[in-house]
Amino acid sequence: MGNVVSYNRQLLSSTLIARPVFAALLLPVVGALTSQAALAACSGNNPAGTTLTSSQDLTGCSAADIYTNDGEIRVSLSGYAVRLDSGTLAAIVNNGTISNTNSFGLYIGTNASSSTDVGSIVNAGTITATNGIYVGPAAGSSATNVGTLTNSGSIVGSSYGIGVDNRGHIDTISNTGAITSASGQGVIVSGSVGTLNNSGTISTTGNAIVVYSASAIGTLNNSGLISGTITAAGNLLINGASSGMGTLTGSGGTVGTITITGGNLTFGTGNLLLNDNVKVASHTLANTGANLYVGTPVTITGAYTQSAGASLNVNVASGAVATGNIASDSGYGRLVVSGAATIASGSSVNLKSQSYAFASGQRFVVIRANATGTDYNETTLNYSADSFAGILSGAAVTSGSTKDLVVSLSGASTSPGATIPNAISSLGGLQSYSGHSDLQLLDLYNASRAIGSTAEANRAGEQLSPSASTSAAGAAATTTTFDMLSIVGSHIASL
Repeated sequence: MGNVVSYNRQLLSSTLIARPVFAALLLPVVGALTSQAALAACSGNNPAGTTLTSSQDLTGCSAADIYTNDGEIRVSLSGYAVRLDSGTLAAIVNNGTISNTNSFGLYIGTNASSSTDVGSIVNAGTITATNGIYVGPAAGSSATNVGTLTNSGSIVGSSYGIGVDNRGHIDTISNTGAITSASGQGVIVSGSVGTLNNSGTISTTGNAIVVYSASAIGTLNNSGLISGTITAAGNLLINGASSGMGTLTGSGGTVGTITITGGNLTFGTGNLLLNDNVKVASHTLANTGANLYVGTPVTITGAYTQSAGASLNVNVASGAVATGNIASDSGYGRLVVSGAATIASGSSVNLKSQSYAFASGQRFVVIRANATGTDYNETTLNYSADSFAGILSGAAVTSGSTKDLVVSLSGASTSPGATIPNAISSLGGLQSYSGHSDLQLLDLYNASRAIGSTAEANRAGEQLSPSASTSAAGAAATTTTFDMLSIVGSHIASL
């Protein structure tokens, strides 16, 4: 079975996602098993405290039967721990442990002549295997259908957690627990899934979710955490949390990647924190009604559209730091779009404080897009900034081949002034900056507008400029540690 992992990795490394046939690789082994134990009573249980060390074959059970494992099923076989290979079964319930260190944990397949149907699979325990749960056909044109797969426990697969093969179908997958793979894939779909609901965790160091060509996940509802790459060959709809936050991120909280090779990515509804770069090639990331949050620069390769009922929420962290390179900025979210960006009239752009003090005179570049075809409708958008009582406005500023959406704050009280000559000179020079293209200098400027006291102004101005003659631009270049940002952002108590 070692070829399964290498095959999947090779497949995912290609630009186009070909549709695999799991059965061609995996299933011939099943027929060669020599240590299967058919259950005498399909509706019976494996009680708590009982450990079975042979495979459990549920084939031949009736539509009314429910198999429940409250104990342990532990094997190390090139086949399965629990199998249903044909027929109809009401439910499979695991409250205990199913483990196969060599291949399938739970295998739901078909033989060449008949389909397999399972009303529900419920895992409240632990399933650990090379391939955690497999749903798909063995041969022929028969199909495998599962009504609901519910996980409130743990599914761990070194190759994949849940695999839905060609002609395999699951109406609904609902995960409130954990689906994990150390180096493989979380959920892999070469058949079809109607709805995937995740309010728990789907986490891998590789591919959290993969949808192959001619396959589909109808809707992905995420109010939990999806950590790892998301890859789909066709259109993908993702909804966020109705309360709380659904998070899309890379492994370990790093910036990840969502790649759609042959369709559009749509954010439909709910709250979504996007910590993934998005690649849609010649297609579009369309925010049709979601509250989209970004806390770091997010790159969109393709086009971006935002409908009137949607919002872009830019998190600004205390001590936000910019290096002058958009791709490596930290603590300050924005969208960087390679194609055109279109923001519909009536849409919202909100600045969200992460312990950051917003003040009059600050300016934020929230979207940078290709100038060709970009339309921000900047004068007809709704703007807000947390705990800021002044006026916010938007402007579209073109520089070369790019066009920026710049949000400016005005109308509220200005920051206290400095009293030390060096500080007066350096802060005065910095606060005369009226541009936006130098993002490093703009971050320093914005921080200077948030100074909360004369003592802070003196301290920040002194640190910003080593001498009274230092210019604002020079200060931005020489203050490499951005002490000023930390001072004014955090309002250090020792000042």
